Amino acid sequence: MSVHANPAMRPPDICPEGYAALRMHAGACALNRTDRRALAELLVHVHRVGIGAYPMMTALLSQKLVYASLLAGDRVADAIAASGSRCTFSIDDLEPQSATIFLCGESSEGQNGLSVGTLLGATLIGMKVGTCGPLLQSDGTLRRVHLLSVGRQTPTP
Repeated sequence: MSVHANPAMRPPDICPEGYAALRMHAGACALNRTDRRALAELLVHVHRVGIGAYPMMTALLSQKLVYASLLAGDRVADAIAASGSRCTFSIDDLEPQSATIFLCGESSEGQNGLSVGTLLGATLIGMKVGTCGPLLQSDGTLRRVHLLSVGRQTPTP
């Protein structure tokens, strides 16, 4: 018996304009090799789980992996959100928030971290400063996220 045979367990559908919005958003993103590999591994994991918000995450990650530009190597331009980036963003033009993006399995202790294993983290990674994108919600609706700035952490000698 499928987990989704029970209507109460069935994940919500993404709104009709959702897939097109995710595709357009993904096409405007750029990923370095490390971040792309991490998103691919995360996609395999969420595809296996398959319930709750995970179908939403599968849709988001698959669009990003197919349509985002791949940067050469692991170098990332200063204006692109990548793992380790300190991002300032606003959701639906509300109060700006800041968080450091980290990959699944990494620690963000004391950094107000935002995992790419969340819908917000997966949306922000690869975005360029000044762009807006659809923020998929676990109920299938979309909100809007605007990436305001990106800072890189400098390694301590």
